[in-house]
Amino acid sequence: MIMNKNEEFILIKFWAKKLKDDLRSFYRTVYFGPPVFMVLNIMFCFALQRGTNIGFWTLYIPITILSTIYCILLPWKAIRRYRNVVESFEFKIATELRVTLIDGRTLIISKPEFKDDFFKVGNAEKACKSLISNSDECNYTIIPEFFTQIPVFQPS
Repeated sequence: MIMNKNEEFILIKFWAKKLKDDLRSFYRTVYFGPPVFMVLNIMFCFALQRGTNIGFWTLYIPITILSTIYCILLPWKAIRRYRNVVESFEFKIATELRVTLIDGRTLIISKPEFKDDFFKVGNAEKACKSLISNSDECNYTIIPEFFTQIPVFQPS
């Protein structure tokens, strides 16, 4: 990739706010989803139990366990993806990239590799670049169209 040294690329404020709000929303689902579903499950189990010989606890326990798993596992998958979205990046030297992620973490990546990929934001898939760090073998996502100055990724 060919870039000027000390050239910084920053996410547009609208997209930075939207992605951060989405990330917070997933965290809220993990923390507040299970208690909300416990209350809803009580009402559902009482309604389902009427007219049958099935005990309340026989219904409530499995339904609550499944809804808790649903409220925790699905958002964590999204949280892992969203936490690795790049908010800003800057080339310090030709082989070193300083990256700030959407959740506030700042990383310095030596000899970064780029790969074409897609990232789903809402209901739309956006073309993105996957930034691969060889030191920790993690992928970070750069969505070029969300930046104020669109970065041009070219093979070096």
